[in-house]
Amino acid sequence: MLELLISKLIALLPTISSITKENHEIRKNALSSISLALTETYLYYSRLERGEQKDLHTEAQLAKLWAASAVPISFFDKDLAESCERKAGYWNNPEGYSKERVASLGIELDSVKKRYMELLLKK
Repeated sequence: MLELLISKLIALLPTISSITKENHEIRKNALSSISLALTETYLYYSRLERGEQKDLHTEAQLAKLWAASAVPISFFDKDLAESCERKAGYWNNPEGYSKERVASLGIELDSVKKRYMELLLKK
């Protein structure tokens, strides 16, 4: 009986290894997508600070980046996924959000970046 159990467990090792690799890939892709959304958002804010005009096309792209990052990160951090979705909503209509509303939703860019960094550095 013990031999049968051991042989079954040994047979599962490749599957377990595969799951671990898949999990690692999903995590890597999730973090990469948030990193891209953060980077593009910081770059856009930088352009605005230099006096460039608002760009509705860029804002639409940011909404898409944030929305796309919510799905894979939801496997690891539901709260961060929700923040990504809220960031997408913000970029769909930034004029509809006051600074107070952004703060109350916890979607300030630095706040989201801090949570991303915590997840990135988590082993």
